[in-house]
Amino acid sequence: MDSEEPQLSSENREFAVNKTEAKNIKCEVCFKVFNQKVHLRRHMRIHTGERPYKCQECGREFTESGALRRHFRIHSGEKPYKCEICGYGFIHSAGLKTHLRKHTGSKPYKCQTCGNAFTQPGSLKIHNRKHTGDKPYKCEVCGLLFYHSSNLRQHFRMHSGIKSCECEICMKKFYDNGSLKMHKRVHTGEKPYKCEVCGQLFSQMGNMRRHTRQHNLNISNNRHEAVDMPVETLQ
Repeated sequence: MDSEEPQLSSENREFAVNKTEAKNIKCEVCFKVFNQKVHLRRHMRIHTGERPYKCQECGREFTESGALRRHFRIHSGEKPYKCEICGYGFIHSAGLKTHLRKHTGSKPYKCQTCGNAFTQPGSLKIHNRKHTGDKPYKCEVCGLLFYHSSNLRQHFRMHSGIKSCECEICMKKFYDNGSLKMHKRVHTGEKPYKCEVCGQLFSQMGNMRRHTRQHNLNISNNRHEAVDMPVETLQ
């Protein structure tokens, strides 16, 4: 006996047809395909520039209501994504995901030039400027160029005379956190930079590099002395 095919009600048949047709909704600008009209309408804002969702605090506009809700956490201070290891909170789930790499040691973004790896793509982008020489941040006072906006901000304090970074031990003030961190090694005795030739430790990388150059100079001089020595005549 032949098995009968299941019969669909008229309502279900209509739903099945609409569902099939819905998969073929195409953007007439870039031809991207969507399965729902609401997704196409949202997508079209990329082409039209429409931003119907506006922040009442700062006036910034967004294409999606979800983006506005996430943005508003900056004003409200809400940080719903918590790190279960250290308790640090984040506005976005992406921020938590990036942060967790610090605990796991994962660095998925690798420089193709030198092999240095990073936890987030933005850090890799900034790092690549060292290879390309791109310095997009310019000081309007002296014209000095920088790889990163934070370096420009720290530099500008030199022109303004503002030393906002204070050592809590001796109260000495500095223009930037990097200089303060280096200064604190005077109090802690920390020497994180090690000479690979003799093992001597240094509190500053610059001092270690100058020291290493002295090793290289000594090696070079020894080679010259060896070349200049007369060859003994074999008896």
